Amino acid sequence: MTRRSIKGVAAAAVLGLVLLLAPGLAACGSTTIDGDSIPSASSEQPRQGGTLTLSYFSEPSSLDPAVAWTVIDRQIGHVIYQGLLRFAPKSGQAGTELVPCLATEVPSTENGGISAGGTV
Repeated sequence: MTRRSIKGVAAAAVLGLVLLLAPGLAACGSTTIDGDSIPSASSEQPRQGGTLTLSYFSEPSSLDPAVAWTVIDRQIGHVIYQGLLRFAPKSGQAGTELVPCLATEVPSTENGGISAGGTV
């Protein structure tokens, strides 16, 4: 191997190591909002205010969810916008259940949210 190819392999190895360790190292810090420590698995009620800080390699092309088409746009949109429904924040089969987010209840035929024929 030439000296140039050894440098390339070494650089790729270092980059791979950084990419593998970054998520684990990012989880090591404590999260604070306005000086208050927040536990990672919060059982507290959500509160308004504070600062959301995200870091990406580039800026989003749009914050409009109707035209967001890149991965970065969609990830940021997922963090800053809420939908009518969402999947339950649980693991396994329980995480496939729809629960209300901005809606007051999940539409069903029992509560009148879905017509008997299922077309409305």
